[in-house]
This record gives sequence, C-alpha cells and structure tokens, in this order.
Amino acid sequence: MTVRQRRERIQARNSRKQMKSAYAYGNVVRKADVKPVRKKGVRVVEGGNIRRAPKNNTGITAGYVFFLAVMLCVVGGFCFYYINVTASITNDLKTIAKLEAQYTSLKAENDDYENRINGAIDLEAIKKKAMNDLGMQYANDDQIVKYESDDTDYVRQYISLE
Repeated sequence: MTVRQRRERIQARNSRKQMKSAYAYGNVVRKADVKPVRKKGVRVVEGGNIRRAPKNNTGITAGYVFFLAVMLCVVGGFCFYYINVTASITNDLKTIAKLEAQYTSLKAENDDYENRINGAIDLEAIKKKAMNDLGMQYANDDQIVKYESDDTDYVRQYISLE
C-alpha cells in the first residue's frame, strides 16, 4: 500500500466520522470540510511524503554539557569566594570589637590614674614651699612683657629679651 492510498483511506474514515456528527440544515446537505488528522510526531507534506520527527531529540549535546559544567564551576567558585569574604569580615568585626573593649578598659584605667595623681598633688603646699624655702616671688609690672598674637595657637621667641 502506498503512502497516497493510506492517506486517502484515512481521509475517508475521518469524513465518515464527521458526517455522522454533522447536522443537515434544511434540504441541502453541505459537503463536509475534511482535514487530515494530525498525529503527534507526524507531519504531512503536500508532496505526499511523510516525514517523521526524530525520536529522543532532547537537544543536549556534549558541548552543552561541557558549558553547564564550566558554569557550575564558575558559580561554585563565586559562592566559595563569597563565603570566604563573609567569614573574613565576621572575623575582623570580632577582632575590632575585642580591641575596642580593650581600649575602653585601658582608657578608664588611665583616667583613674590621672585623677589619683591630680588628687594627690597639693598645690598650696607646693606654693608655700616655693615661696618660703626657695624664695619665689610674684612678678612685678616692669617684668611683664606683652606681645600681640596673630591668632595662632603658640608663640615663638626669636630674640632674647635680656
């Protein structure tokens, strides 16, 4: 049996099915519009040649698998790098927190020592010792030298005033 005969037989069978279900309006029976039924994987070509779709055509080739493997390695590398950087940042933050706590305790200790030293100094006793035992005197008006400042924080003396 040729392809043409098989197609005609299929068309005849389909037209009989459609005729059974067709409804005739009035006294004129219309001719059924017969179209070939398309099956999955079969394509009807006008020349009568039937071309079947290749089976198991998934489109996955060796090049595609290689590309996917390379991309998987690249994404895995980025993930590893990201986790490594995140762990490094976390470690640095812990170190910074530890050093800040150490700095705060040392600063509190230093302030405490400074307050003890300043509290232990008796300025009145030093003044009496300097005036009575060492002969210190307050400056007279002729000993005071006045100068003009040009809005700087310090003064330099370039010549001797004696």
